[in-house]
Amino acid sequence: MQQASNVIIRRLTTLEEYQAVEQVEREAWAITDPRDYVPLHVLVTAQKNGGLVAGAFELSGKLIGFTFSFLGMTADGRLKHCSHMTGVLPSAQRREIGYRLKLFQRGEVLKQGLELITWTYDPLQRPNARLNIAKLGAVARTYYYNLYGAMSDGINAGLPSDRFEVEWWLKSAPVVARIEGRYAQPRLADLLAKGVPFALRGVQMADGYAPQRLPYDESQDAYLVEIPYDFNALKRQSIILAKAWRHESAQVFSDLFKRGYVLHDFLSEVEGKTQRAIYLLTRNRTDLFG
Repeated sequence: MQQASNVIIRRLTTLEEYQAVEQVEREAWAITDPRDYVPLHVLVTAQKNGGLVAGAFELSGKLIGFTFSFLGMTADGRLKHCSHMTGVLPSAQRREIGYRLKLFQRGEVLKQGLELITWTYDPLQRPNARLNIAKLGAVARTYYYNLYGAMSDGINAGLPSDRFEVEWWLKSAPVVARIEGRYAQPRLADLLAKGVPFALRGVQMADGYAPQRLPYDESQDAYLVEIPYDFNALKRQSIILAKAWRHESAQVFSDLFKRGYVLHDFLSEVEGKTQRAIYLLTRNRTDLFG
């Protein structure tokens, strides 16, 4: 159990706590269709059979966030954890609760003798990229087109449910360095000064911020791929632009992954009125994996 900042992180233990997960799901993802909830019986069964359902609780006992993962297997037959959901109530966000839930999950999985957790997320969601890649040190080298089909919740409706599969190698050097506070985040200006080019960037057009694909090949050790700083706002502004970002980024990510590039860092920078969100992909980084 972890306790800090008036929040306790621990495994769920009562049926009432499992039932409270549904409320967090409803608010975190703006879910309206009951079929989109993870059923209580699935959570309980996973918890009792090697999985993990942990919650973030206020001192009053209110559940304000949770994470859910279960045992899985890699293609070469090694056990891992598949992290299916990590959600925090909107009213409790920006308090590092999602980060702390993931650290608790890491500790529990390491106790099982496992070193890998995988999960999926929307590549165009900056908050998810900041947590998963920049803060936790997960990496991505797999892109799924429309993985879950059409989704009806308030965040995903209207676009193909494309996803990264990320790999969180719990003992890798980049992960440990981040957790211990020893990791120095690169700056965009420094990367550009070193000659790292964009494979995809945003350009301001009359109708909004649009994606522009640039020429790339395998001659470079690294590439930058930009995404909208606030994809949900852009989607509300123009579904046409949102679909363009989905299409162009999918092509670039998929192609770079096929060429052997691995996504392993994420820059979220604000300078004056300029806001930018950019992924960094490189090749030949064996330290990224356990």
